[in-house]
Amino acid sequence: MKYNCDAWADRRKRKKAERRAYLGSWHPKFAWFPIKLKHGDCRWLETVDCKRTVSSTWSGDSISWNYRAR
Repeated sequence: MKYNCDAWADRRKRKKAERRAYLGSWHPKFAWFPIKLKHGDCRWLETVDCKRTVSSTWSGDSISWNYRAR
């Protein structure tokens, strides 16, 4: 089969960038497991907002998730 691999690679890069931007903004997530929002406030079996935070360190990237109530 012959296809244009450059177009495929560009589309894949664009989708990855869109996914990264989506994860970096607040988006809804259903809490299948208990999620701690703050001290003394956990949510379970309901929808919460979450956002991914990436911080670069000398040993590599550190990914953490922030949650808030809807």
